[in-house]
Amino acid sequence: MRKLIPSLIILIRCILLPGHLMAQNMYVLENSGQQSSYVIDDIGKLFFSSGELIVEMMEGTGDNYLLADLRYLNFTVLVQVPGKGPACSPEIMLYPNPVERILHIACCLPDEETFKLEIFSVTGMPVYVKSITREKGEMAIQADVTTLPDGLYLCRLTSNKNKITRKFIKN
Repeated sequence: MRKLIPSLIILIRCILLPGHLMAQNMYVLENSGQQSSYVIDDIGKLFFSSGELIVEMMEGTGDNYLLADLRYLNFTVLVQVPGKGPACSPEIMLYPNPVERILHIACCLPDEETFKLEIFSVTGMPVYVKSITREKGEMAIQADVTTLPDGLYLCRLTSNKNKITRKFIKN
């Protein structure tokens, strides 16, 4: 664990420092299933100390997490073009994967559009369908998959311009 912490600090510094990449949100998932979300611009200080992750917010509040109790720490990242602000390419990220209850789908849409979110079984049967209209930019969607049988599934976002499919496992 001691060898992992310096690597995590370097990774976080690279993500949080200005440059070509810019993190928008940070997600912390505990082993208990409790998830916390933070907007990067609202974080004043983020550090590791004595086996804990400590998140101090700009307004003075903060949260402490025991590293042994964390399932993952994740960032959403957008590409930043110097002088142009954040660019948004059509992409989706599914987490946690494998999932037990709530599948989080983070996506970035370059244009305002209506799209369809579909989850398919490996046999091609649709098991979840939702139509969503969204302005351009980053968004997060949650799908309750508790009633789905355990197994491999495909999550697809379809719009007039794009079709993106990712695999996930339901436990």
